[in-house]
Amino acid sequence: MNALEHLRDENLKFNIALVSVREDKRELFDRLTEMGLSRIMIEEEEIKLYPLVRKRLEKEEILHYFELR
Repeated sequence: MNALEHLRDENLKFNIALVSVREDKRELFDRLTEMGLSRIMIEEEEIKLYPLVRKRLEKEEILHYFELR
């Protein structure tokens, strides 16, 4: 979110690529609206946790970011 604020503050043009397995993104969209970024294009891609993907994310110790809560 800090990086998005810096881009906004510098008046740079950018889009957001959102990679997620979480279905409820309302909190994120609300936060973007609060930041004045409600008109930014958001490209969403859902990660499928296939066995090899899960293993790679575990190895990088970032699996918890992609697991459903």
